[in-house]
Amino acid sequence: MSTIRRLARKIRTRIPIPRRRRFHAYGIGPAKTGTTSLYAIFDANFRAAHEPARESLIEMFQRDEAGRVSREELIAFLRRRDRRLQLEMDSSALNRRYAALTAELFPASKFIMTVRDPYTRTDSLINHLLSNPLQGLGLERANRLFGADRYRHAPQEQVLKEKGLHTLDGYLADYANATLATIDSLPAERVLVVRTDRLRKSLAEMAEFLGVPESLLDSRRSHRFRARAKHGILLQIDPDFIEQKVKLHCGELLRRYFPDIRSIADVRVRLSADNECDKGPFPEGCGKIN
Repeated sequence: MSTIRRLARKIRTRIPIPRRRRFHAYGIGPAKTGTTSLYAIFDANFRAAHEPARESLIEMFQRDEAGRVSREELIAFLRRRDRRLQLEMDSSALNRRYAALTAELFPASKFIMTVRDPYTRTDSLINHLLSNPLQGLGLERANRLFGADRYRHAPQEQVLKEKGLHTLDGYLADYANATLATIDSLPAERVLVVRTDRLRKSLAEMAEFLGVPESLLDSRRSHRFRARAKHGILLQIDPDFIEQKVKLHCGELLRRYFPDIRSIADVRVRLSADNECDKGPFPEGCGKIN
């Protein structure tokens, strides 16, 4: 018996027992809407991570898309991943894919969806893609997401074609459809939608939603992962053409979450390649967040 006790003590010292979660939350905003900033707000005082175990999750996406994963295997993967990470805030654009199933598997979990207006989000996505060109499997997946086989570049957006980018139809349709579908797939009382440009002003709301003191959220870290460069591509496209595409694909998104943004003119200052948002530290409302 003494040998067993000594062995048990030895195991306890080598394998830390995770502390009880104060909350179990996921940041599920699409890419370029603030998931890095959301993680940073919680990182100082909570067990938080941005895109944890990214490679294994992407591998699961690929197997799932190829039809090589059963529902049972997927459930086992998500449960195993949760046990290993033991995070309080897991913030990643990748979390959108299995948000509904995650909510089903973990009834105590909650979700913060960051949303960004379609103009500045598309601009930020284009900047990111130009600074980080896709290739291989990443390009194949982007072609599927952005409808490379469905949409063709219009004369007004030839600059996108010349830069090797997808169409506005592809970017806007994927963003709006995936965002609304993800929000609507979750229990309303377990999802909090936060606008990217109001992230700092939403600390009290997020704290109340998760049941923690607002003082533990770090507003100073709410602007993270700045873009390497702004290429100004969106501003080279006819604004009337942009309006047409935004209204076609993102009308419902704007009605729900951006009633104050009626056209590209309302965010033009944020799109300017030489405005104060690019000089840092960022003024409130610049929206220069990943």
